[in-house]
Formats: sequence, structure tokens, C-alpha cells
Amino acid sequence: MKKFKINNKDKIISIICPTFNGIEWIIVRNSEKEKEIIDKGFYEFDFDEFNKILSLKELPNILKEKITGNIYISIPTNKVLLINNTYPTLKSSEINQIVKIQIDKISPYPADKLVYGNEIIENNDESSDVIMMGVHNDIISIAESYSTKKLNLLSIDCRVFSWIELMGEIIDDSNFQNQILIIDDSIDLVILFFKNKKIKLIRPLFLEIDKSDFISELSYEINYSLQSLGIKSNEFDKISIWNHSSWEKITINEIKNKTNIIVEQFNLEILGKISEGMLQRINKKNIVNFLPKKIHEKQQQKIIFNKLKFYAISASLLLLIILLFFEINYGIRSNKLKKLNYYYSQILPQANIAIQNNKKLNTLKSYTDKSNSSLECIREITDLLPAGDIEFVSFNYSNNKSITIRGSARNDDLVYEYFTELGKSKLFQTLKNQSINTRISNGQKRTIFSISLDLINKEISNENI
Repeated sequence: MKKFKINNKDKIISIICPTFNGIEWIIVRNSEKEKEIIDKGFYEFDFDEFNKILSLKELPNILKEKITGNIYISIPTNKVLLINNTYPTLKSSEINQIVKIQIDKISPYPADKLVYGNEIIENNDESSDVIMMGVHNDIISIAESYSTKKLNLLSIDCRVFSWIELMGEIIDDSNFQNQILIIDDSIDLVILFFKNKKIKLIRPLFLEIDKSDFISELSYEINYSLQSLGIKSNEFDKISIWNHSSWEKITINEIKNKTNIIVEQFNLEILGKISEGMLQRINKKNIVNFLPKKIHEKQQQKIIFNKLKFYAISASLLLLIILLFFEINYGIRSNKLKKLNYYYSQILPQANIAIQNNKKLNTLKSYTDKSNSSLECIREITDLLPAGDIEFVSFNYSNNKSITIRGSARNDDLVYEYFTELGKSKLFQTLKNQSINTRISNGQKRTIFSISLDLINKEISNENI
């Protein structure tokens, strides 16, 4: 079965896991950097009621009210078909095909009645250690029960892997390279074989501890598994038994005598809660997921539809807000315009009178203003004459715009000095067409000059002021 990438960027996830005496849950806000536990708890039930896969309807009401977001559930290992094997490094799609072929060999069900999964426990350039699994497709109805408006079933995991996750440091103990683990959590009885700290075999056992033949049956299963692996019992360092209720000492001794392996017994409580093991697995890659493909596709379609719906509603609201803003803005401006029109309509007669009066005033000013008159220009150019022999030959005045003067002087220096003084005058704006020539007349040398002067524009001058 295809495995799906788990993306938990700032999402709410709810982990649900049955135990021997009830049900555990953890609700987490999960991001790339950290997991924030929002809620966790335990609800006690009779064990027999939960020796199965849980549908949403079967959850207690206290839990139904709490869970939200992406849902992770676990299923008993005794409902799963498992095979371990090592293959040359392959693509994920090729491994999925191999899983179907291998599981079908041991399955009592037709291929169309199975949901397949796999977990790559070790992967390198040369080989991949793969745990191949299959489960009856009656989990489809269970999975569909979690597809609601606020819930999205993201993963169906096998509970034995959560215990293995919690046993990480114990399995990595350098003193025990090869060991057999027996997990009895009152829902599952599972035996695991670790060779060089790698899982070589996982087998759910369908044995009843209280029966008289339990020891012989367990010993047979251990020896049969060793033979199938081609491993001798003396290659194992110990057998670790993990359970909630300790097995009797006589049972432990009998297992030791029949297998010739050291046997130790531990309480599962020291590992923590199984739901915590599920939480640790969430961000791992290449983990088993029994979520049926059609359920995944249906949920993806729902997610896409919800996103499109959200974007459509958001775009509509944004457009509505923009239109409302323009409507309000238009109303405000229209109201201001009405007030301005009313105000200006009231003062329009007085304004027209003021405009006419201003025109008359400007006309009178132009008549009375002699600042740019020809007399004023003659006065200015005369006052600026330097001391020495310099005289005018002609003076031309052009309608308050410019003047042109011509004259002669004893030498060039007087002319240059005169031009400099004219350039400093506040009456003239521009000096142009300057001309200086030397002429000898009647044996006398004279400098002949001419220059045009633009008068200061009164409007520009007033603006500058």
C-alpha cells in the first residue's frame, strides 16, 4: 500500500489508543519545531470491549468531544499478517508490489480483502530491511467513520511498534546484541526476535496464558521461529518479557529451562503510555500506515474542497469589504461635495464681485505702476554709469519688456565695468547681445558698445517674494 507523507506544520493531531483496561488519548499542537500537548487522558473500560479496532461511534463521549484535527489510531497486532525480509534497495512503489506478493502467500483472505502496508526499518545503498504487513479490509468502515467535518484520519498504525519505540534505549543496550522480546499488554501477545539489534521477526501469538499448555506452546513457537530464521537459541543473550501483570515465577523458570536462554521480566508501566510511543512515531518517515488508499483520496478531496471553499468565501468577503469601502468612501465624498456646493453657492455672488474688483484693481495698478517705465529705465542706466568718459548714442524701450542701449567710451574697461553694474541691477533680469568694438575717428580711439536688457517680470518677481 502507498505510504503518505505526514505533514504536521502547525496542525492539531489526536492520538487514540486502546489499553488493557480502557483507552488513552493525547491531543497535540504539532509543528516542525515542537509538539505542544493540549490535552491527554485515560478513560477506563472493561478490557473485552476494546479487543478490536475502534470506530468513532465506539469512542466514549468524553473523548468524542475532545478529539479534532488529524486522527491517529492503533490496531491490535494480532489482526495483522507480518513478514520480515531484506531486499536490494528498491523504490517505494517496487517495495509495495513485493509486499502484496509476499503477504498473499500467507494470507487466508483473497487479495481484494486486504489492505497492505510496510515499514522500512533500515535502508542503505545496498539493501532495505522491510517489515511487510497486511490487514483485513474491514478497517475501511472503521476508517470512514473518522471522515467528518472536523476530523481527518491520517494514520492507522500497528500498536506493537509504539511499544518498540518506547523500548528504544533498552533495545540499543550494548550488552544485549541479540535478544527475544515478548510483549503481553493484555490486548496483544507478541514475540519479537532481535539480531544485532535489528528486528528479524515479529509474530503475534494466539495463546492463553492461563491454560496449562501455555509454556509448551510458547516454547514451540520460539523454537519454530528460530528454525525459520535459521538461528540457534544459544545465539540469543536473553528473553525479555514485558507485561502489565507479572507472570508467575514458575512460568518464567519453565521458559528458561525449555529454551536454555536467560529470562527477565519487566513491567510495561516503566516504559510509559503506549500513546506516547505513537506520538514519538508521528514525524518519522517510512512508517507503516494502513489507511486505505480510497479513504486517503477521499479525505484529500475533502481537504481540497474545504480549501477552495475557504478561498472562495475569503475572496467574496474581501471583495465585499472593498466594495463596502468604496461605497462608504463615495458616500462620504458625495456628502462633502454637497456641503461644498452649498457653501460655494452661498458665497458665489460675493466671490464674483471680489473677482471683478480684483481685475479692476490690477488694471489700476498697471496704469499707475511706473517701475518698468522708460523713464525709470533711463534713470537706472544713468545712475549706474561709472566715472569716466562714457556717453549714450541711442536708447530703445520695448513695452515693459526690454531696452537696448548703444554708446561709446574712452576704453574697454569702462564698458566692462558698466556691464557689471547693469548685471547687479534689480530692474533688469537678463543681459544679452553685448557688443564691444573699437573705432578710430578723427584720430581718436573710441570703444563702441551695445547691450540689450530684459526687464524683471513683475509676476515672477512677486512669486519669488
